[in-house]
Amino acid sequence: MNHPTRTSFLNDVAEHQLTILKDDGVFRHMVLSQGSFEHRFEITTWPQHLCISGDMGCYVFSRVQDMFSFFRQSGDDWGVNASYWEEKVLAECKTDGTREFDAKEADKRLEQFLQWFVEGLDPTNEEEAEAINSATNAVKEFTQNRENAEWDVVYRLNSWDEEDAGGMTLDDFWDGWKDPFTYRFIWCCYAIVFAIRQYDEATQSKEAA
Repeated sequence: MNHPTRTSFLNDVAEHQLTILKDDGVFRHMVLSQGSFEHRFEITTWPQHLCISGDMGCYVFSRVQDMFSFFRQSGDDWGVNASYWEEKVLAECKTDGTREFDAKEADKRLEQFLQWFVEGLDPTNEEEAEAINSATNAVKEFTQNRENAEWDVVYRLNSWDEEDAGGMTLDDFWDGWKDPFTYRFIWCCYAIVFAIRQYDEATQSKEAA
């Protein structure tokens, strides 16, 4: 699954302007847009909460009294710690959320299981070569015929026929499984960092004046 990068995100918001509607301690309300709804988003903060909402979804985070200090990056650091930040999500976008199932991730894991299985066999041995061939064909059949829907992938893997796959098992296949982050969640993480940087520049310039 592709995710936005810092470069692609900055291209999306190249024409965005910051409008501060409220700035009273940790009570803030800001809008960043290019004059249309495309990629427009708002940042709202109150004690121990930050909400980002707009064209790319809505997420509410909670961790410290001033959430700007939690997300604030220094210098050129645009690091997005998605896994840690996800732990602070109280509410997420109902359309995409923070993560979504990706069938291609199941393909990759199945290919890894095949590799481990093959490593333990001798291809010069006729019986073991046949097992390798059966396992390879079983993996190929899965990747070529499975649907993208989570229910279909899970059903097929949980119904895996070890005998047809030459003895290749899928024990612990789902252990440690985590769906990848959604495109919108990563985009919104970048948007939060961007908004705070824009806010800091605007307020510092105002103070300097």
